[in-house]
Amino acid sequence: MGVLISVNGWSSHVEGLVKQNPDKRLLLANGEDIEAVLSREIGLKKMIREKERALSIRSEPFLSVNDIS
Repeated sequence: MGVLISVNGWSSHVEGLVKQNPDKRLLLANGEDIEAVLSREIGLKKMIREKERALSIRSEPFLSVNDIS
């Protein structure tokens, strides 16, 4: 499993490419996600756990930190 961090986001086709390759377990994180972790709004472990859950259950490589409760 890997995590692609892009502070300024990624090209519009990246999420689709990740979904096409379910064998490659790749989580996407953007600048908001990293800022939330650094400001201690959410723990790194919790963020990764919730992103991994979204990938496993819904095949969504990107879950915004704003969508994590």
